[in-house]
Amino acid sequence: MALLHALPPPPCRSRFERLHRSIWRARYVPYSPSRLACAAAGSDVERDAAPLPTPLRERDASSTSSSLLVSEWRAWARDRAKATSEALPATSDLPSVESLFTEIDWIIEDAVMGQRRGSTDEPPAPWSIAEIAPRRTKADDDDDDDASARELVLRESVAGLRALWNARLDDRVPLQYLTSTSHWRDLVLVVTPATLIPRPETERMVDFVADALRRSPELARAPWADLGTGSGALAIAVARELREVARRDENVFGEDSNDAPVVHAVDVDPAAIAVATENARRHGCFRDGSTIAFHVGSWFEPLDALGVDRFGGVVSNPPYIPSADVPHLQPEVVRHEPALALDGGDGAGTRCVDAVVAGAAARLKPGGFLLLETNGGTQAEAIARSLRDFCVGANAEGSFGGSFGGSGGVSRAPNATDGSSMDAEKEKVFEDVAVLRDFCGVGRFVSARRKQ
Repeated sequence: MALLHALPPPPCRSRFERLHRSIWRARYVPYSPSRLACAAAGSDVERDAAPLPTPLRERDASSTSSSLLVSEWRAWARDRAKATSEALPATSDLPSVESLFTEIDWIIEDAVMGQRRGSTDEPPAPWSIAEIAPRRTKADDDDDDDASARELVLRESVAGLRALWNARLDDRVPLQYLTSTSHWRDLVLVVTPATLIPRPETERMVDFVADALRRSPELARAPWADLGTGSGALAIAVARELREVARRDENVFGEDSNDAPVVHAVDVDPAAIAVATENARRHGCFRDGSTIAFHVGSWFEPLDALGVDRFGGVVSNPPYIPSADVPHLQPEVVRHEPALALDGGDGAGTRCVDAVVAGAAARLKPGGFLLLETNGGTQAEAIARSLRDFCVGANAEGSFGGSFGGSGGVSRAPNATDGSSMDAEKEKVFEDVAVLRDFCGVGRFVSARRKQ
């Protein structure tokens, strides 16, 4: 599959625009389709008995069709997209016609397995969308026999593709849910309406984790946590980074060491954990010694029950949209993605951020790394300020005071100018606090280290 695009031009695309392919891949990684190897994933959660969908691009052949009919479907889908765009008001927040045209070509690339050979026993010949037959005209009636003879092997029938595109435009179902596929970094992930669709911006979190491990490779020896794992994308990518540290740094993992990098992936929704477990299994991220353990529960609660603490790193892309803003998100988001993964609570929308930060302050090992995705802008800056001022009682081991308060708002700890007599008994928890930028230059991520 060819690389689709470079970075989106300013103004940056919305956090929730329907980008289907990975920005990280488009910038850095040549992509060649292949069926992924599988390995068993460790989990303390019993998998849902219901089978999860297979991404469209990995399904078996279901029908055949001429190249000409596929071309005519493409022309129909483009006409349908233009007509829908013209009929809807600007406030409908429909993706641009250009973006919809790109989605149509992605559907074709995923749905077409290849060109049928002479024998049905032979695998289909390679095929590219560049070979698609032109739109039929009267002048072509006597000249299109060759195009019609090119029979394509499809993973979805032309009638099925028509129904899919109608659902995309009429019901505003995200393309990722319709194809059960999310391309994220170098991963092809199963997604269902039980999980938030992984966004291209979140790919940057893996780069920041890799930077932190280059500076402090010893952090790979301690367990890591991905809180609110959703599809498992971040947990899988972090596990790979930890495995790379184990491979290249013998001072961290000696040959005789029984230790292995471990990522604990937590989500409150069992259906999301089932999807994440399947994605980890599909990507075989445990064959080389690294491990992901999946847990159903709220933030650190299932890990506390197992006695897991002293984390080398905590990463989280928690719900952070203020409740008042959720109804105004794109229809693709508010109608179809799980509200549990979006709604960050009243006020500033930091209710879940508060819980993650307070738990990380008590459970990170000295020097441990904390990385959060936020709504960006003023929310990110406010979270960074509060991390700089977050305090614990010097004489109350494991307790922490109210930097991240109870109603979902972010407040700062008392300082010397407040005249509080408690200041002498408190100490700051985090250092090296920074607001980090996404691909579009937006300050979206907040990182910090637990003080030594």
